[in-house]
Amino acid sequence: MSVYSHRPEIHDAITKVPGSLKRTVDSIKFLKSQGLKVALSNVLMTVNQQDERGTHALAKQLGVSYTLDPTVTPKIDGDTSILNLRVDPENLDELFADDELVGNSGEFCRPPASVDEEVMEGYSCSAGHSACYISPYGDVFPACSFRCRRGMCGGRSLPTSGTGRRR
Repeated sequence: MSVYSHRPEIHDAITKVPGSLKRTVDSIKFLKSQGLKVALSNVLMTVNQQDERGTHALAKQLGVSYTLDPTVTPKIDGDTSILNLRVDPENLDELFADDELVGNSGEFCRPPASVDEEVMEGYSCSAGHSACYISPYGDVFPACSFRCRRGMCGGRSLPTSGTGRRR
Protein backbone atom coordinates (compact mmCIF):
# COMPACT_ATOMS: atom_id res chain seq x y z
CA MET A 1 0.00 0.00 0.00
CA SER A 2 1.42 3.38 -0.95
CA VAL A 3 1.85 5.83 1.90
CA TYR A 4 3.72 9.02 1.07
CA SER A 5 3.82 10.54 4.55
CA HIS A 6 2.64 9.86 8.08
CA ARG A 7 1.16 13.37 8.03
CA PRO A 8 -2.27 13.65 6.36
CA GLU A 9 -1.57 17.11 4.95
CA ILE A 10 1.44 15.78 2.99
CA HIS A 11 0.06 12.36 1.97
CA ASP A 12 -3.32 13.80 0.94
CA ALA A 13 -1.65 16.64 -1.00
CA ILE A 14 0.38 14.10 -2.99
CA THR A 15 -2.63 11.87 -3.73
CA LYS A 16 -4.90 14.90 -4.22
CA VAL A 17 -7.60 13.03 -2.28
CA PRO A 18 -8.64 14.51 1.08
CA GLY A 19 -8.75 11.80 3.75
CA SER A 20 -6.72 9.31 1.70
CA LEU A 21 -4.15 8.67 4.43
CA LYS A 22 -6.86 7.70 6.91
CA ARG A 23 -8.55 5.48 4.32
CA THR A 24 -5.22 3.84 3.45
CA VAL A 25 -4.35 3.17 7.10
CA ASP A 26 -7.86 1.77 7.69
CA SER A 27 -7.41 -0.48 4.63
CA ILE A 28 -4.05 -1.72 5.91
CA LYS A 29 -5.63 -2.61 9.26
CA PHE A 30 -8.50 -4.39 7.51
CA LEU A 31 -6.22 -6.41 5.21
CA LYS A 32 -4.07 -7.44 8.17
CA SER A 33 -7.21 -8.49 10.09
CA GLN A 34 -8.03 -10.78 7.16
CA GLY A 35 -4.63 -12.47 7.46
CA LEU A 36 -3.02 -10.84 4.44
CA LYS A 37 0.61 -9.79 4.38
CA VAL A 38 0.79 -6.03 3.81
CA ALA A 39 3.73 -3.83 2.90
CA LEU A 40 3.81 -0.06 3.23
CA SER A 41 5.58 1.44 0.21
CA ASN A 42 6.87 5.00 0.20
CA VAL A 43 8.03 6.76 -2.95
CA LEU A 44 10.61 9.28 -1.74
CA MET A 45 10.16 12.70 -3.32
CA THR A 46 11.26 16.26 -2.63
CA VAL A 47 7.86 17.00 -1.07
CA ASN A 48 7.99 14.12 1.46
CA GLN A 49 11.68 13.41 2.05
CA GLN A 50 11.57 15.04 5.50
CA ASP A 51 8.81 12.60 6.53
CA GLU A 52 10.66 9.34 5.78
CA ARG A 53 11.42 8.48 9.42
CA GLY A 54 7.85 9.25 10.51
CA THR A 55 6.42 7.13 7.68
CA HIS A 56 8.79 4.29 8.59
CA ALA A 57 7.61 4.58 12.22
CA LEU A 58 3.98 4.36 11.01
CA ALA A 59 4.77 1.08 9.24
CA LYS A 60 6.27 -0.28 12.46
CA GLN A 61 3.24 0.88 14.45
CA LEU A 62 0.94 -0.92 11.98
CA GLY A 63 3.10 -4.06 12.09
CA VAL A 64 3.80 -4.11 8.35
CA SER A 65 6.97 -4.21 6.31
CA TYR A 66 8.31 -0.99 4.82
CA THR A 67 9.93 -0.22 1.50
CA LEU A 68 11.36 3.08 0.35
CA ASP A 69 11.90 3.82 -3.32
CA PRO A 70 13.41 7.06 -4.64
CA THR A 71 12.40 6.22 -8.22
CA VAL A 72 10.07 8.77 -9.77
CA THR A 73 9.13 7.85 -13.33
CA PRO A 74 6.97 9.57 -15.96
CA LYS A 75 3.23 9.06 -15.68
CA ILE A 76 1.64 6.17 -17.53
CA ASP A 77 0.47 8.65 -20.21
CA GLY A 78 4.11 9.75 -20.77
CA ASP A 79 3.86 13.08 -18.91
CA THR A 80 7.35 13.88 -17.52
CA SER A 81 6.37 16.91 -15.44
CA ILE A 82 6.60 14.94 -12.19
CA LEU A 83 10.30 14.18 -12.68
CA ASN A 84 11.08 17.43 -10.86
CA LEU A 85 9.96 15.61 -7.69
CA ARG A 86 13.06 13.38 -7.77
CA VAL A 87 15.29 13.65 -4.71
CA ASP A 88 18.85 14.79 -5.41
CA PRO A 89 20.97 11.58 -5.64
CA GLU A 90 23.55 13.10 -3.28
CA ASN A 91 20.93 13.04 -0.52
CA LEU A 92 20.34 9.32 -1.00
CA ASP A 93 23.78 8.06 0.07
CA GLU A 94 23.24 8.91 3.73
CA LEU A 95 19.67 7.63 3.72
CA PHE A 96 20.52 4.23 2.25
CA ALA A 97 23.48 3.83 4.62
CA ASP A 98 21.01 3.81 7.55
CA ASP A 99 21.02 0.30 9.07
CA GLU A 100 17.57 0.86 10.60
CA LEU A 101 16.13 1.35 7.12
CA VAL A 102 18.05 -1.19 5.05
CA GLY A 103 19.30 -3.68 7.63
CA ASN A 104 22.98 -4.35 7.10
CA SER A 105 24.02 -1.33 5.01
CA GLY A 106 27.33 -2.94 4.07
CA GLU A 107 25.47 -5.89 2.57
CA PHE A 108 22.73 -3.66 1.10
CA CYS A 109 25.23 -1.42 -0.69
CA ARG A 110 27.55 -4.22 -1.82
CA PRO A 111 27.86 -4.66 -5.61
CA PRO A 112 25.65 -7.51 -6.86
CA ALA A 113 27.04 -11.02 -7.06
CA SER A 114 27.73 -12.57 -10.43
CA VAL A 115 24.76 -14.08 -12.22
CA ASP A 116 24.60 -17.87 -12.43
CA GLU A 117 22.25 -20.30 -14.20
CA GLU A 118 19.84 -20.46 -11.24
CA VAL A 119 19.42 -16.68 -11.25
CA MET A 120 18.94 -16.63 -15.03
CA GLU A 121 16.15 -19.21 -14.74
CA GLY A 122 14.38 -17.31 -11.94
CA TYR A 123 11.79 -14.59 -12.22
CA SER A 124 13.23 -11.33 -13.49
CA CYS A 125 10.27 -9.43 -12.06
CA SER A 126 8.03 -10.15 -9.09
CA ALA A 127 4.92 -8.64 -10.73
CA GLY A 128 2.03 -10.89 -9.83
CA HIS A 129 4.26 -13.43 -8.10
CA SER A 130 4.95 -11.83 -4.74
CA ALA A 131 2.83 -8.68 -4.81
CA CYS A 132 0.05 -6.93 -6.67
CA TYR A 133 -1.29 -3.43 -7.20
CA ILE A 134 -4.88 -2.62 -6.29
CA SER A 135 -6.14 0.60 -7.85
CA PRO A 136 -8.31 3.07 -5.94
CA TYR A 137 -11.24 1.54 -7.84
CA GLY A 138 -10.53 -2.04 -6.71
CA ASP A 139 -8.96 -3.26 -9.95
CA VAL A 140 -6.14 -5.78 -9.36
CA PHE A 141 -3.01 -5.57 -11.50
CA PRO A 142 0.30 -7.52 -11.34
CA ALA A 143 2.11 -4.17 -10.77
CA CYS A 144 1.24 -0.47 -10.89
CA SER A 145 2.91 -0.05 -14.30
CA PHE A 146 1.71 -3.42 -15.67
CA ARG A 147 -1.79 -2.37 -16.73
CA CYS A 148 -3.19 -5.84 -17.41
CA ARG A 149 -6.24 -6.13 -15.14
CA ARG A 150 -6.32 -9.51 -13.41
CA GLY A 151 -9.41 -9.11 -11.25
CA MET A 152 -11.34 -6.80 -8.99
CA CYS A 153 -11.80 -6.39 -5.24
CA GLY A 154 -14.69 -4.78 -3.47
CA GLY A 155 -16.72 -7.20 -1.41
CA ARG A 156 -15.31 -10.12 -3.36
CA SER A 157 -12.31 -12.30 -2.64
CA LEU A 158 -8.92 -11.56 -4.15
CA PRO A 159 -7.99 -13.39 -7.36
CA THR A 160 -6.26 -16.71 -6.86
CA SER A 161 -3.47 -18.34 -8.75
CA GLY A 162 -3.96 -21.61 -10.61
CA THR A 163 -3.37 -23.45 -7.33
CA GLY A 164 -6.24 -21.69 -5.60
CA ARG A 165 -3.88 -19.83 -3.26
CA ARG A 166 -4.37 -16.15 -2.56
CA ARG A 167 -1.78 -13.96 -4.15
